[in-house]
Amino acid sequence: MPSVRRIAPALLGGAVAALATQVAYVTRRNLPSFGNMDASAELGDPAAPPLRITAYGDSSLTGPGLADPSEIWIRQAIEPYAADRHVILRSRAVGGATAPDVLESQLPGHPPTDVAVVAAGSNDALHGLPLRRVEQAFAEIVRRLLAEDAIVVLTGVGDLGTIPRLPPPLGAIARARGRQLDAVQARLAARNPRVFKVPIWPSTATTFRTEPDTFAGDLFHANARGHAIWANAFGPTLRIAVDAADRDAR
Repeated sequence: MPSVRRIAPALLGGAVAALATQVAYVTRRNLPSFGNMDASAELGDPAAPPLRITAYGDSSLTGPGLADPSEIWIRQAIEPYAADRHVILRSRAVGGATAPDVLESQLPGHPPTDVAVVAAGSNDALHGLPLRRVEQAFAEIVRRLLAEDAIVVLTGVGDLGTIPRLPPPLGAIARARGRQLDAVQARLAARNPRVFKVPIWPSTATTFRTEPDTFAGDLFHANARGHAIWANAFGPTLRIAVDAADRDAR
């Protein structure tokens, strides 16, 4: 995700000038800043059948505020497959990335993969990128990955209004934008049987909204508990995607 100083103006857009006091509150808070990690890993017996997973996206995949890359949600979600597979996870994610960034900077030169996981859209919402531009970027991402025979998983965009560092009315604006971009990904998944979307809102929104101990010290990124919630939400969709990839391999 981006810095809060970049988020606030994008969220405000053409809103009334009275919201400026909220921008000042968001940008002046003295809170910690965290670096990013690489979730890439190889798990399981190298002699076992391979399962190649490539992840693209933003800081939800780079774990700011976590103690170790093993706490990142995608690492947690792939661990069960290592019991009888050689799981090769490659992450090309970059903190702050938008869907156009994924398309332009992360997809080129990416390795062959069985399952492609795309975790983006939050920054597009927070920066106020035009909905049409974001939808076109996601459509092209999906098109390119399908052309290379990957099974595609879109993680969706959760309830951004739960982020503690975004007070009202910024949180409400973020929530509405997040819903729009979650719907964009749902439409893309509905168009192709090889694209699957995580039901992120029903799986996570209530917990993040009612349990503030799911956020890191910057009050912006998810902490280890938050990543565990994401891993549980992602697990069933990953299972469907892996089964589809296995059918392709037969």
